[in-house]
Amino acid sequence: MSNQKQKAFLELFEPIRKDLSRFVMAMANSSFDAKDIINETLLIAYENFGQVREPKAFKSYLFTISSRLYKNGIVRNGRIDYQSELSEDSLISWNVAEVELDVQNLYSALELLPEEQKEAIVLFEISGFKIAEIAEMQQCTESAVKSRLKRGREKLTEILIEKKTIPIDNESERAYNQKVSK
Repeated sequence: MSNQKQKAFLELFEPIRKDLSRFVMAMANSSFDAKDIINETLLIAYENFGQVREPKAFKSYLFTISSRLYKNGIVRNGRIDYQSELSEDSLISWNVAEVELDVQNLYSALELLPEEQKEAIVLFEISGFKIAEIAEMQQCTESAVKSRLKRGREKLTEILIEKKTIPIDNESERAYNQKVSK
């Protein structure tokens, strides 16, 4: 029976392995912490695998577990100071230095968002979940998720413009400055 359970688990896990890694890496922003969260997620998911009724729900099930582990780590340990560790041994490896810098800037900006906005953006933009699925994971309404996404994107844009990581022309800069000064 254990062999069948393991085989069924791996069949469901393998197609979403990279998605889970990207999601956790975006949330944790540290390969060391991300690996811990992924390992703990897999352990919990495997131990409770019998609770998954629909194979379609497995991805949401894993992401919910990892999200809760991440949040519990923050609550238990206080705010975790993640240092980006994008390197060859990290979960995501990049070949181009410019892309690596962009990713580090994005992760730093994500860390400045409120947790719900950050999680909604990572789930929607990076992991590809639908708004209804995110609402279920975050235990809120779909309109709340849409609001979190909109506000999170606006805040990310502000942060990245302030850091001068988004190149903007003079007209865009004037419009941004007028909006900020209101």
